Amino acid sequence: SRPFQRPINVHMNPATRYFASLSLFTIGSLTLATPPEAPSHLRVNDVVAPTGTCGNPYFGWHVNDPDPNEIQTRYQIRVASSPNKLSSDSPDIWDSKPVTDTSQNHVTYTGSALKADHPYYWQVRTWDKDGSVSPWSAPSTFGVGLLTNGDWSGAYWIRRESKDEDDYTYFRKQVTLPTVPIIRATAYVSAAHQYELFINGTLAGEGQAYHHPQYQYYRAFDVTSQLHA
Repeated sequence: SRPFQRPINVHMNPATRYFASLSLFTIGSLTLATPPEAPSHLRVNDVVAPTGTCGNPYFGWHVNDPDPNEIQTRYQIRVASSPNKLSSDSPDIWDSKPVTDTSQNHVTYTGSALKADHPYYWQVRTWDKDGSVSPWSAPSTFGVGLLTNGDWSGAYWIRRESKDEDDYTYFRKQVTLPTVPIIRATAYVSAAHQYELFINGTLAGEGQAYHHPQYQYYRAFDVTSQLHA
């Protein structure tokens, strides 16, 4: 909206004229608050679309509101086993319902137990200080990792006896995949202490794998695109 355009004849001293002009501009510039836009930059455990999360992950997002001096007053998160269940408004894993809270990160999952080595889909929406709600965000994903020792059943350490501090081991295994589309493939890697993972000669992952006397850490990599029938 713009200030009034109609000519006005006012007879008063200069100071009063200035005040009258300012008042007209303020009245003519009033605007209504707009609802927030859909949240973006969805994160799980501070990572966008991570692979190998824990069983009680936490969520985060960016609030998008075109109005000045706005603040999130509520949020709602829903998690589903497929994108279709989100688009059909039937989340089957968790629906937080509207929660009165300004938090936009470290929002902990409190739904039913998540399955190890399983993908999930989620989205969020927010409310502003006027009670207006945003659209749902675009769906994002996260993959839960291996949660217990039992999930590692069948795995064993690749090692050889050596006293050489600079020793390293190459291990190679060939696998023939079936002639069907590969929906999902995850590589779980743990090492003491450095490793490089190659698939068909292409680097798929590398890094350090820390450990303590009672714990051994691992990394998870989504390698779906690197595998072919």
